[in-house]
Amino acid sequence: MAEFSMSMACSVRQWIVQVDYPNATHSWLYGINTAGTLVGSFSKLNVVKGFKLYNGKYMVIKFPMRWPYAEAINDNGVVVGSLLDGTLYHGFTWQNGAYRRLTIPTTRYGTVLTDVNNAGVIVGNHLSADWAFDLSTRTALSPISCTPAEKRDCGGINGNGLISGQIYFSQTNTLGYTAVC
Repeated sequence: MAEFSMSMACSVRQWIVQVDYPNATHSWLYGINTAGTLVGSFSKLNVVKGFKLYNGKYMVIKFPMRWPYAEAINDNGVVVGSLLDGTLYHGFTWQNGAYRRLTIPTTRYGTVLTDVNNAGVIVGNHLSADWAFDLSTRTALSPISCTPAEKRDCGGINGNGLISGQIYFSQTNTLGYTAVC
C-alpha cells in the first residue's frame, strides 16, 4: 500500500492510502466499518472476487457464484453486496465464511444490496421495478416509495435507520433523498 497526498479543491490537504489487491489487474473499495475493515472487489485473470482487508491482511470472500461485488460491512462483520450469475444479479450477505443469497422474486435483472447497518437492516435496489428497499432479517421487504418518481436508488443506511439515495424524475431531473426506515 502506497501513501500519497492530494490537494483538494477546498485547499485542505488529505492523505490517501492506495489499496491494490496483490497481483490484481483492478481493485475497487466500496465499504468500511468503524474498526477500519475495508471491503471491495478485485479482478485477476478476467475473474472478479470479493475481499476484506483489515490491518494490512487481505481475505478473499468466497462465493459459489462468479463476479461478487462486496459493497458494505457493518461493525458486526456482516458484508453485503451483489453477485452476477451471467444474467441476473443476486444480493448476498457473508459473515465469517457463511454465505446467504437474497434475491427478490419476480425481478427482471436482479437484486443489488448496497449497505447494512449495525442493527442488521439491509438496503438495496430491485432492478426490474426500479424501486429501492430496506430489508431486515427480522422484517419483510419494504419498498421505499417516492411518487411521482420514475426510478429510485438506495445507497446507504446509518445506525439511526436514515436511508440515503437518488430519485430520478426523468433522465435530466434527479435529486438526492433521505428517508427514515
